[in-house]
Order: sequence, then C-alpha cells, then structure tokens
Amino acid sequence: MARHAALETFGRSGNPVFGNKFNKSQGFVGSERMTLDGTVNKTGALLGLCFFGAIISWNIPNPFLMVGGALVGFCLAIYTSFVPRNAGITAPIYAFVKGLFLGGISLVLEIQYPGIAIQAIGLTFWDARLIIIFLQKWID
Repeated sequence: MARHAALETFGRSGNPVFGNKFNKSQGFVGSERMTLDGTVNKTGALLGLCFFGAIISWNIPNPFLMVGGALVGFCLAIYTSFVPRNAGITAPIYAFVKGLFLGGISLVLEIQYPGIAIQAIGLTFWDARLIIIFLQKWID
C-alpha cells in the first residue's frame, strides 16, 4: 500500500516536476540554504514584476503583448520544469511576461464586464501582500 492514496489511484507521474530530481544537488543558481525571509522577499519581488507587467499591458492595449506574454510564459514554464537550475534566471522573466498576459486579459474582461477586473486584480494582489506580511511578521 502506497503512502498516499493519490499514488494508488493515479500511479507514478512521468512529469519531471513531480520526480525526485529536485532532491539531488544540481548546483542551482544561488545554492545557499532557503530561509523564510528570503522566500518572502523573492515572492514579493516576483509579485512586483508581475504587477509591473500588468500595468504595462493594461495601459498599452496590444494583443501582441497579451499573446506574446502567454506564449513566452508557457515556454519558460516548460523550460524551467526540465532545467530547474536556471529558475533563478527564468522566474523574474516569467513573472513579468505573466503580468503582460494578465494585464491584457484583464483589460479585455474589464471592457466586457465593467468593474470585474479591477476588483479581481486588487483583491488578488491585496491578499498576496497580506500573506507576505503575515509570513514576515508572525512565522519564524
């Protein structure tokens, strides 16, 4: 009997993200020990890059920014899954192009359903910021 019910139901995954490659030392960029403060700071920086990309795409309505952001983001996600040692380089680029896509699609939805995108984006970034503050202040 497997340790997890999901393994019994679905079996082992061939997905490289779910494999044991991440447990091996691969010489990651910045291979020092991960800390909570470092994680929270990097999450905040990536969130800021995503927000910056969304602002650009929102203020410059261009479908090429939105579609380009989606395609480049998808390619970066696949690349990072297979070459995780470059995640320190690809993560900021991915966050920015994801912001380009999110800003563009939010603008399209805002035009169709006025008020929906501003509420969704505002609440999402507000929740993320509250979680970052919570992690920085109360968890050690």
